[in-house]
Amino acid sequence: MKVRKTESGVEKISAVVKEAACTEEKLSELIDFAQKQERKASPLDIYRDLFSMEVRKSGMDGIMSIRLFDGSEHTRTMSPRQSVWYFNSPESEREDVAIRIAATIFSTEIFEAVLLKYPVSDIRSRIASVNIIKMREGVRAIRVVSADGYSATYPMTAEELRCHARLQGEAANGFLRQLAILRITHEDATELTNRIKELTAKSTGSITLPLRQSDYNPEQSKAFSTHQCSVLTRLMPHDSTSTHSVNREWEVGKQSRYDHIDNQQSGTCVSL
Repeated sequence: MKVRKTESGVEKISAVVKEAACTEEKLSELIDFAQKQERKASPLDIYRDLFSMEVRKSGMDGIMSIRLFDGSEHTRTMSPRQSVWYFNSPESEREDVAIRIAATIFSTEIFEAVLLKYPVSDIRSRIASVNIIKMREGVRAIRVVSADGYSATYPMTAEELRCHARLQGEAANGFLRQLAILRITHEDATELTNRIKELTAKSTGSITLPLRQSDYNPEQSKAFSTHQCSVLTRLMPHDSTSTHSVNREWEVGKQSRYDHIDNQQSGTCVSL
């Protein structure tokens, strides 16, 4: 039986996306165009706080790698269309193009990291229990039961099983609860990405978007990153003193996915 999401949780995601969609056109009014060293401020600066990136060429196509502020790293091959867009762009525009491509193809990973660090609501208190079960195929999974009796099942990876096997008692139970938060947060991040896709299709006049985000054309990628940027602005606390320091803060200590989940802050915008 799947976990039923509370109406308040769904409304929070809808409110964030709706508010961002209504106000994205006003972003330019909030930008301080004063020179900052050699580059003017840009709405894309929010991404510079979230990840660092690298693009290298492999044959005719490019390979993009990003390192998020939580220390996680992700790599994907750019599509021929994205590769042409990036490598044929003027040197002065290439970084912004790379950011828009990264925002498009790593959208779920970006939202997931942000929701874990800046939760919209607390789901930890709504989890009644988390247990390991054996599925029909012999695969081990966690079964998450909410306070109102609804449940969901998520398969475990070999690494997660090894981590759990090294723990005992409350430490083992705490690990399973953290794992449940990661799984639910991933679902919420995927839902946010799907909402951004809907806004992108509407704003670009596209009847349908390519199934793979890597196949978006430049216009669609620009629209996607613009909508996503607006949502991120609503999700993340504003720090007027920030000079792209978040990424550097997390680079000091290389933590695993499980290390940075705060017991009091954990929770996502769609709760059990």
